[in-house]
Amino acid sequence: MAGGRLLLQVFPQGLRTLRGTEMLVDHWAADLARGAGVDPVDPGVSVLAAHITDTAALVRLSCGALALLRLDPDSLALAPVRLGAAQGGRDDLSQPDGSGPLTLIGSSAVTAACLASLPAAGSTLQRAIVALCREGGALEVYDADTWELVLREEDFVRGKAATEVLIAAPTSLAALRPDLRDAARPSAVAPSQHPYLLALLSDGTLLAYRAFWTGGQLRFKRLLLDVPPCLPPCPGLPDGPLPPRLTFFQGMGEDLACSGFLLAGAKPLLLVASRNTLVPHPFGLGQHLPLAAFTPFHNVNCPFGFVASAPDVARSQGGLHIGQLPPRTRLDGPWARQKIALRATPLQATFYPEASLIGLLVCRHAPYTPAMPEEDGSEPHAAYSYALADAAAAAAGPAALVHEVRLLEPGSWDALWRHALLPGERALVIRTVRLREARTGATVPFLAVGAGFLAGEDYPCGGRVLLCEIRRGAGGRWQSRMAYAREFKAAVCALDVVEGGLLVATGNRLELCLLLSSAGSEDAAPGAEPRPTLYKLQRCAFYDGPVLITSLQVIKKFILLADILLGLSFLTYSTEARGEAGGPPACSPAGACRRFTRQFVLLSKDAARVQPAATALLVSGKRLHLVMAGLDGTLRMLGYDPTHANSWKGQRLVHRASLHTGEVMAFMAQVDLAALRAGALPSPAPTWGVLVASASGAVGLVVGPSWDGADAPHCPPASLARALACAGPAPAGLNAVAWRRRGRPDGATMLDCGLLATWTALDLAARERVASDLCVDPGALHASLAALHQACRLD
Repeated sequence: MAGGRLLLQVFPQGLRTLRGTEMLVDHWAADLARGAGVDPVDPGVSVLAAHITDTAALVRLSCGALALLRLDPDSLALAPVRLGAAQGGRDDLSQPDGSGPLTLIGSSAVTAACLASLPAAGSTLQRAIVALCREGGALEVYDADTWELVLREEDFVRGKAATEVLIAAPTSLAALRPDLRDAARPSAVAPSQHPYLLALLSDGTLLAYRAFWTGGQLRFKRLLLDVPPCLPPCPGLPDGPLPPRLTFFQGMGEDLACSGFLLAGAKPLLLVASRNTLVPHPFGLGQHLPLAAFTPFHNVNCPFGFVASAPDVARSQGGLHIGQLPPRTRLDGPWARQKIALRATPLQATFYPEASLIGLLVCRHAPYTPAMPEEDGSEPHAAYSYALADAAAAAAGPAALVHEVRLLEPGSWDALWRHALLPGERALVIRTVRLREARTGATVPFLAVGAGFLAGEDYPCGGRVLLCEIRRGAGGRWQSRMAYAREFKAAVCALDVVEGGLLVATGNRLELCLLLSSAGSEDAAPGAEPRPTLYKLQRCAFYDGPVLITSLQVIKKFILLADILLGLSFLTYSTEARGEAGGPPACSPAGACRRFTRQFVLLSKDAARVQPAATALLVSGKRLHLVMAGLDGTLRMLGYDPTHANSWKGQRLVHRASLHTGEVMAFMAQVDLAALRAGALPSPAPTWGVLVASASGAVGLVVGPSWDGADAPHCPPASLARALACAGPAPAGLNAVAWRRRGRPDGATMLDCGLLATWTALDLAARERVASDLCVDPGALHASLAALHQACRLD
């Protein structure tokens, strides 16, 4: 307090003021309660919470009394404020005789209170206010100097109890001072003109508002945050009063400072102030630890960091944690992000787990490189087209595009290895594959790259598969080399692995290649330089698709193939020893490549002929779902079921559900939700999901139906989706229900969990109306939606 000249300590028995290490005076909780008119005073009365500004302190006692203490700037004495009715005090908020600190005698009990300094209307001066939340759900805001009522809202939480309320004015990133890093304290930053009010309800609901002045009156506007409907408290805490969960911080972060709030609990949230709103981010200390308490911390060894307390919840990782926000990370957007200087345009990326590296395809401008000489004897039109493409690249000069394969190290993001493709060659796909050597049965990891070459409409489009081997070199650093490259007669658009063999989608053909190796460094002569192992891909099976294969998905021996025009095809891969049934598995040490018959068998296909943009396989319980995103902006979930009446005895894929999103999904990948959550969810929660990313940058998650048990929502999913869609806003008068039904083949509809944001945005009265329309209890519906939201989250 007092600009850092005074220190105020708060402990259960009262308050203590200090100047440096010198103790000035103690304010005991019993004395504050006795001065508030509480008679008799319980000897065990204690301080429940305290809110401190630079010039005042608000204390809430366990007996139900509030005490407001103000600091004298000259003597640095902290004394209780005595308010009377003549000074604008209200009879139900002050002593009848006008003496003593502010109390609750004669009024409904206060469940939460806070003290804050806000910029006054039309000026830069600070105005101290006190906000109270009462048992009946009312919110009252008073001027701390005159105790005049500034704002009163009777139905603030509509019959619920607010366990905590906090008002503060964080500084946005755009207003941070450039010399913040050299400032003595983060509090040196000027406060923002947009304060925020946060209220935490007893059921775990978080309400956020932005404060503003209009016509000299204080008003609040609701903020719609992407947070779970229920935010449970931190587990493992001892019985008794819980520590405050909401903490205000300002100027935290050494490189890119930010301001906002932190909500402690089982799932901590970091709410960063940015562009007149609050941006939520999951805040974890590793291993998904809950937080019991949090505070900013500044030290020479930990500049602009924090101190967090985590309970010991069966992991022996509890205690005090001192840390900093991630360096060079911006938190003022929906995603925590870092800027990496690639000096190129990234195309695709994959993770190489054996070395914890990232393989990246990029394209960049580079000086012209002459194309490779064309083989003799080619057709004249093709030769002319090839020469014309080379002349166009020469005319472009330094603006010619060159595609590269890079190997990046996370953290430093240094390029450990680069390999430029041939002139005119385009990188199309990159995957991490683990191939089984056909003779020895050893598994060898590679970074596989598929490329295509296009030199005009009169020249045949070719392709290549490149296998990059990554090993440790001298000094323990990772090194890579181009181990093998093979040409194909069409562009390689997709790669995958089945039974240890490499699946290559080249044009409209699906080919299976087995890995063969020759003598390497182990056969080198003593004293000679080690020779690298030589690899080779041998074709052993193929399948002709319709037009152009764009993506492949494999699970065990089942293959999902997507064609650019004719939709999905569902295949199975089978191996059989020649002359006998069964036999050893494919690519086993006992089986040479020529001793087995390998083939692809078409099981079923999609008769709707939807143009797919991305595909994925999803395991949900004992069922396998085929997930497809079409170019029409609709997500579809299909399945293979020969017993279904609409499957034509298995020849047609069965449409199970669909959802029109309005965006084209450009990427899909299956993720293990149980591994991400460290197995913390109960059995009804899905264990696998499909991560989808749209062309515009949105990210979503698709999970299979997993709410068939007792924890299922208390109403049908279709009715729930319709009720939430109707309860939300309808922009420009559009029907919020009808547009989601576009492209439904058989009437089944996915439950859009994005509608849960509609539930959190509704006020409490609207929630009661939705629950009444569904004939369910509002509390039970809120608990079910909170569980569903938690099951479908990645963090």
